[in-house]
Amino acid sequence: MKTIQSLLILILLSFADNSVAQTSPDTSTLYLSAGANILTHKDQFQSPYTFQGAELMFHLSHVRFKAKSIQNLNFGYSKGKIDPVVSPEAKNSMVFLNYALMYRIPELPSSLSVSYGAGLAAMLTGSTYLPEIEKPVRYATAYANLEAAGRISYTMNEKNRVGLSIRLPLIGLAYRPDFEVDGKEYIGMNSIVTNPGISGIVEYEYRIGPYYGLMFKYLYSYYTFPDPRLFALMQNAFTVGFNLKF
Repeated sequence: MKTIQSLLILILLSFADNSVAQTSPDTSTLYLSAGANILTHKDQFQSPYTFQGAELMFHLSHVRFKAKSIQNLNFGYSKGKIDPVVSPEAKNSMVFLNYALMYRIPELPSSLSVSYGAGLAAMLTGSTYLPEIEKPVRYATAYANLEAAGRISYTMNEKNRVGLSIRLPLIGLAYRPDFEVDGKEYIGMNSIVTNPGISGIVEYEYRIGPYYGLMFKYLYSYYTFPDPRLFALMQNAFTVGFNLKF
């Protein structure tokens, strides 16, 4: 009888532990992927033409899940050649980094996760618009923004999951060290009213085992500032990689 009572107590304790684990998850997932970044670039500071090309891209992401919040860190790097119709191709490279802290909406089905919050984003891009010159000049553009962020994730079954992340730049700064406006290096203020933009990630995850899986991602971003001359950057990236849970 005592043995049966002991087993019942152990089973109840096990269920209690599982309940706490499900309501208070504290896990992390690391994503690493590579693919093609189709970049469209317009910079009227330097050229009246629109440059476009496919670059090689690497993307690293870390997501930490807690009971009431999600932290998401993204880092990306791409490099390649972009060219217009009537001008020599230009070399281009881009680095971006963003972080978001989002709060989970409670009392949803276990297969559905919806969260919202805010984050910080930064990007640095550089292009050589006249590469046929012996020593071409690389023109750089950098920006940093405060953003609104949201995330939806739906687990279809134990092996398949889909997700969508959206970020909207609210306010920020743009810096162009290679250009002067009124005798000063260009530093401009951006806002969602004057310079609307958007970034997003659509992802599909296929679980191979309890701790790792395959990841397919589509990344989109559009950023612009018009004053005093138009600068616009749009990326459509497709990557494939793996993830690791720990």
